[in-house]
Amino acid sequence: MRKLFSLILLIILVSCNTTRKIEGNWIGAYSYSESPESSFNSPIRVIISFSDGKYKLNSFKYDYRLGGNTKHGSFKLSDRKIIFDDDEKENSQIKFINNDSLVISGHNGSNNSVYKKLDDSLKIGLNDIELIGRKFLLKSRDYTDTLKFVNDSILISGSDKDRFPRTKWDRIHQNEFDIIYMEGNIPMIIQGKSHDTIYAIGFHKSAIDFKLIEL
Repeated sequence: MRKLFSLILLIILVSCNTTRKIEGNWIGAYSYSESPESSFNSPIRVIISFSDGKYKLNSFKYDYRLGGNTKHGSFKLSDRKIIFDDDEKENSQIKFINNDSLVISGHNGSNNSVYKKLDDSLKIGLNDIELIGRKFLLKSRDYTDTLKFVNDSILISGSDKDRFPRTKWDRIHQNEFDIIYMEGNIPMIIQGKSHDTIYAIGFHKSAIDFKLIEL
């Protein structure tokens, strides 16, 4: 009887701890497969927020895999599953979670999805940072490109202008985070602007700092 009580108590404590950890805002980083034959880590263009039993999800509307979802509703945790809107069929299995990373299991070890928790310090709220009609030099630790934001859905990338003369992009605001989604790239969270430079951060296997310098 004592062992059973201890087991029940342990399950309750684990569940409560998982609930505390999942509260907050999570940005997609990358997906991966456990198969040694696959080493491709494709970006995930999704932000999902959990708070007091409610969730809000916003994905890249031009990503055919995601269908451009903007969803909100209720969620609960059960046996390391996130159950959405009280529908047992709509669930995500938690493979791993800690204070800054959440991994959702894919099917048979493929397409596991890694999310990174966004710190509130990255919130910027509504701002007057303009992208449309402007051209920028995009710089990161080991990457340089030029981006011209033609309108609210098309940009021209200097590195891909021959293969992909038109690249889809989108900009969303959720819970005071200002996020840029682009085809072929990880989400970028705008942090602020100084003079002609916009500062942003993205997450893949590590955090990546970006500068967008207006040309």
